[in-house]
Amino acid sequence: MIAVRLGFKPQTAALCGVFLNLGGVVGALSSMLWVRRFGVFRLAAVMVSVGSLGIVSIGFAAHAAASLFLALFISGVLVIGAQQNSPAMSVQLYPRRMRAAGAGWQFAAGRLGSILGPLIGGLLFSSGIAYETLFVAMAVPALLAGGAYARVHYLLRSRPSIASHPTTKTLEKGVLP
Repeated sequence: MIAVRLGFKPQTAALCGVFLNLGGVVGALSSMLWVRRFGVFRLAAVMVSVGSLGIVSIGFAAHAAASLFLALFISGVLVIGAQQNSPAMSVQLYPRRMRAAGAGWQFAAGRLGSILGPLIGGLLFSSGIAYETLFVAMAVPALLAGGAYARVHYLLRSRPSIASHPTTKTLEKGVLP
């Protein structure tokens, strides 16, 4: 919708979703290689924080289809790719007896964001806000999420009761229990 309102043909606008989600697939698959080395929270913090810059670049790349596709692909690699690590995060955050409930709440919160994000973005866009400003605003939640992931990584490392938990040690080595 935004791409069409910016003057792109509907076929080009449809490709925007393809490039974003293709980036998400590439990011999810490649992040599996890096989780073993850096840990899931540290990697997600970096991916989502840098991905927020990718989101900002979407607003400034909307003048040409090729640059828009590249910005969408990079944002997908970093932001969606990092989000695909949520199951591994829930293993570290919740004890086994409540892991399913914790993961369920985690995914429900993500779905709520998937609903509210486009609604808020649509309201902002229809209010006449410049699309560069719109994508700067859309990057703020990603930047906050990156900070939250970094904080959780720090807490897992600094609290002996959490850091010494067998599940945490096992996951940091990249092996699921």
